[in-house]
Parts: sequence; C-alpha cells; structure tokens
Amino acid sequence: MDEIGLAEAIDHLRFQLGVAQDAGLNHQLRFEVLEVEVELLVEARREKTGKVDFKVVGGDAKGTSANSHKVKLKLNVKDAALGGERAVVASSKHLDME
Repeated sequence: MDEIGLAEAIDHLRFQLGVAQDAGLNHQLRFEVLEVEVELLVEARREKTGKVDFKVVGGDAKGTSANSHKVKLKLNVKDAALGGERAVVASSKHLDME
C-alpha cells in the first residue's frame, strides 16, 4: 500500500466532498454539512532531512506499530464559493417517484 501523508489525506477528503456537492446541484433534497469527523491512524516519522512527517497507515490495528497514533479531527466545512457559508451536499442518486 502506498503511504499517504496527513495533508494529502485531508486534501483528498476535501476533493471528495466537493465532488459530492457538485453531484447534488440539481437535486431537490440537499444536506448541509455541519461538521466532518475523521479518525485516522498515523505514524510520526523523521525524514532524512530531520523533518517530522505524519503518514496515514492502514486501518487494520493488527499491522500497526507502537509508533502509531489515532488522530481525530472535527472539521467545520466552509465553502469559499458561497462566501464562507456551510457547504451543501445532495445525494448523487435521483429517485424517480412516478
């Protein structure tokens, strides 16, 4: 499995939330994102440069080392395109009720 940096994981989460938001633009029912809670298992690693970096490790606790730590983030999602308002997401599935 490729290693993923903590910043890259959060960036991908941001991207996926944007995809969900775009998919729901033309739907009647929409959901306001109040908060996103993410729990990641990370390891702190010192690079050759001496810099410490956090890498997200797999979710299987059996394969983790003593250097693994849980990081729990609560993120309030704001949409810059809406002037900093909360993001709104709708389901990408459209139910035809006819």
